[in-house]
This record gives sequence, C-alpha cells and structure tokens, in this order.
Amino acid sequence: MKLKLLGTVIAAIGIFSLALFIGPKFINPFSVNGIEKEILLSIRLPRIIVSVLMGIALGASGAVLQGILRNPLADPYILGISSGAALIAAIGIVAGFVFFGIVTIPLLAFIGALITGIFVGALGWKRGGFWPGRLLLAGVGLGFLFSAALMLVMSVSSDESLRRA
Repeated sequence: MKLKLLGTVIAAIGIFSLALFIGPKFINPFSVNGIEKEILLSIRLPRIIVSVLMGIALGASGAVLQGILRNPLADPYILGISSGAALIAAIGIVAGFVFFGIVTIPLLAFIGALITGIFVGALGWKRGGFWPGRLLLAGVGLGFLFSAALMLVMSVSSDESLRRA
C-alpha cells in the first residue's frame, strides 16, 4: 500500500513538473529568461495550483455525497447538480451576461449548481430527514430534465452567441 502511494505521489510530481515546462512554448527548465519566468509564475504555475485544488474539491464533494447518501455511486452527475450548473451557464452565455466580466459564467454555474442542489434536497426530503433513494431518483430526473433544457437552449441559440463563449 505504501509503495502504491509513493508511486502515485512521484507520478503526480512528475506530471506537474512536465505541465509547468511543456505548453504552446516549451520552456527549458535549466535556462529561463525574464519572459519565460513571467510565463511560468503568472500563467502556468497558477493553472497547475488551481487544477490541483479543483481536483481536491471535486474528490471531497464526491466523498461527501457518497457519505450522506450512503451510496458509493453518488456523485454530482447522478444528482443532476452538474446539469443544472451547465444549464444556467449556457443561458448566461446565450443571453450575453457579462456583469462580472470573466467571472460571470463560473458564477452563474455555481448559482445553478446551488439552486439545483437545494431543489434536489427539497424533493428528497421526507419527514425526519433525507431519504437516499428518493434523493437519487429526484436527482436523476432533474438531471435528465436539465440536460434536455440545455440541448433546447443550444438548439435555439444563434451560432454567434455560441461562438462568443
């Protein structure tokens, strides 16, 4: 077990190191000039750090959902949370919302996920608490509904609004 963990850590460090230096422009790690240093510190390193943090957050959210529902298959996709987030984000893109600049679409996706989670929770609630089976069925149903609505939004939107995204 410890050998597998050590191998995983070494592989992760190797992949992160490669991601730092390999990109549209290869950066030689042994001779870095001023522009390349700026690229490394202000573009590539923050992206790697954010990707690691997002991976940790996604893993934690999946573990929390599995623990709450006592179901090893539970995840944000089965509960429809990701479909709700995608639908609200797509509506924001098609409608041209830019009130917070570059943060608008992720913010709309977060709001969509939050609203969907609350709605699924309300449908899964029965006197005394959540019923895991009912919660899962509500999530799957809402996921299909929101996925269909997302396809409708994409079908009726103009090509220009989709290219803007």
